[in-house]
Amino acid sequence: MYRIPQKILRYFPIKKRLQRLFMCLETARYMTWHANGRENDHLLHHPVDGKAWKEFYSLYPKFADDPHNMRLGLAIDGFSPFNSMSIVHSTWPVMLINYNLPPWMIMKPEYLMLALLILGPSSPSNDIDIYLQPLIKDLKDLWEFGLETYDASTNQRFDMHVALMTTVNDFPGYVMLSWWSTKVYLRHDKRNFGGKLEERCQLIPLNGIDIENMLRDFLNEFGKKQKKPRRDVDDPTP
Repeated sequence: MYRIPQKILRYFPIKKRLQRLFMCLETARYMTWHANGRENDHLLHHPVDGKAWKEFYSLYPKFADDPHNMRLGLAIDGFSPFNSMSIVHSTWPVMLINYNLPPWMIMKPEYLMLALLILGPSSPSNDIDIYLQPLIKDLKDLWEFGLETYDASTNQRFDMHVALMTTVNDFPGYVMLSWWSTKVYLRHDKRNFGGKLEERCQLIPLNGIDIENMLRDFLNEFGKKQKKPRRDVDDPTP
């Protein structure tokens, strides 16, 4: 009774839900806390105090100038909703985290937004990019074009733009989202790690723009590759 024939994707559109955060007076007054309500004491109280956030602001000053613009995080993890692990079923929620809010409100359940729910007999694995497409499309639209929104705390309208600042996941989710191996293969590289003193200059880390330019012409084949069936040794056909 728990088995399902194929994977199911449930997408809960985010545009109207983000607008409602500013329509509620009690919530709207905290949506600009990261710019107007925090103390600049050079301590790390919130992601806005971190180096990555400041670097992002230097790259996109127009986005940083308006504190109404949404700063979001994306969290993904999978679990089995049943106590018995023998039941073939997997549930993968994709959550959005609102970093405009102060630290004591960010992780409260009422401010965490369920964007996707991926259901199926197994993990989405490397096909996660297919399931993320509707969410990524909306995020790109909100980043490029914005959305006219009413702010109840100021009784004014503004164009709300959205940026995805970070992702939160465990190592299996990290492999799925970034395709970065967690197998620690470098420990087997004896040729480059032979215990000798390394005197070469450190490589310059790539930023997001460099990586995008490198992958601009990359053709991604969605889905899993079909494995070739094993041929019987007694079968004369090639």
